Amino acid sequence: MYVSGAVGYEIALGRVEQLRLEAATERLARALHDEKEAHAMTTAENKESEELRAWALEQVGFGRRLRLRLAIFALAMVMLTPVWAVSEYLNSGGWPQRLSPNDNPGDWSPWIIWVALAWVFYLALNVLVIRFRRPPVGEREIERELERIARHVHA
Repeated sequence: MYVSGAVGYEIALGRVEQLRLEAATERLARALHDEKEAHAMTTAENKESEELRAWALEQVGFGRRLRLRLAIFALAMVMLTPVWAVSEYLNSGGWPQRLSPNDNPGDWSPWIIWVALAWVFYLALNVLVIRFRRPPVGEREIERELERIARHVHA
């Protein structure tokens, strides 16, 4: 009886060791799977981060170009206004009595106002482009949209 008990004990120990080995193998496989998923998520996050960085860099470029355009506008109006004033002074024979596109004596043509308004409109469009430009679509947004669509399909 002692021999068969020892053999049974050895078999039981072998089975326990086999179960431990299977559990360790399963934990290792799960850890590898989790690591692969984490790497895939990190890669997707890095890609999304790079896209957002490129978008932000583009936005900074838009802002710089807008500031340059504003400076050019201000400089051009500072230079153009005296030219307009001198030419109107010489054409009308003195200081203005009124602003009018007619060629009556004392009338000054308000063409400078139309130039300024057109330029301000152009600059306002640039501001709107910068303000309302959206960042690129990310993976999270795509996944949320797919979930939303799936809910509506199954509902």
